[in-house]
Amino acid sequence: MRRMLRPGWSYELMSEREVCFFDEHREVIVRARGALTDFLDRLESGEELPRTSERLGRTLTERSVLIEIGTPQIDPRHNRRQLDFFRAFAQYPDRAMLAQEKLHSSRIAILGLGGTGTEFLRLMVAAGVHHFLLVDHDRVEQSNLNRQTIYTPDDVGKAKVAVARRYVEERCTSARCETEHATVDAGERFVERLCSYAPDLVFIAVDEPPETIVRDLTSALSEVDLPFLSASVGIRRGFVFAPNSGPGPHVSVCGTSASLGTTNAMVSARASHVAIQFLTGLEMPFELVDA
Repeated sequence: MRRMLRPGWSYELMSEREVCFFDEHREVIVRARGALTDFLDRLESGEELPRTSERLGRTLTERSVLIEIGTPQIDPRHNRRQLDFFRAFAQYPDRAMLAQEKLHSSRIAILGLGGTGTEFLRLMVAAGVHHFLLVDHDRVEQSNLNRQTIYTPDDVGKAKVAVARRYVEERCTSARCETEHATVDAGERFVERLCSYAPDLVFIAVDEPPETIVRDLTSALSEVDLPFLSASVGIRRGFVFAPNSGPGPHVSVCGTSASLGTTNAMVSARASHVAIQFLTGLEMPFELVDA
């Protein structure tokens, strides 16, 4: 069985026979009779664990430190350019394909299908993610079309979640897309619905009610240990917060009716890049230079 670190987890080798696995909320210390370096190398490369390490692998999986990696059908022709990009940052030959497989199996919940949410969805579908939960209460309006590019004039009046689901399934026939035509909130029932989906990442792209919804959601998701990423866009600046962190007290995330497609696209592209790094475990620094 192949296994890898759950997104958001890291480790520190304390000694040859002791390692500390940790995320932002907890840590798990492992002490072994023998050296752990081979075990850790195999986790990094995505290789099969030896029989002598399988028990440790199962234990760490049960404790939500590791995840099992299956063998999804990845078409290298579709992903060739992306795999080449991953290889530029991968430490092991098979790490790029392992990253692509992780995207293939990842489950993403997207809260809000406006300008930021739809562009994020479009990029994650293109990256190879196959499993989505889409939540939005709204219907497509003519005024959405300047920045919400997955919708067309023929979609005006239709539920956004229905059109978004069609978009996903037309581009990936093997995708699994669940939808909720409902208002996003931070209440217990809504959070329980998210927990039941068991997402690898929740993308927060809502701004109503202003000033409170993002902070309320990040607080509620932190309490139930659901990993999340939040982004927002204004007129002169946008925000992409680090995974599992939200806006501080001096950051305004109040929405605005003024909106341009380019600013939504820039914020969504940055958020998508952060999400891919988080889900794959690859660090892929990229600098955009105004030359």
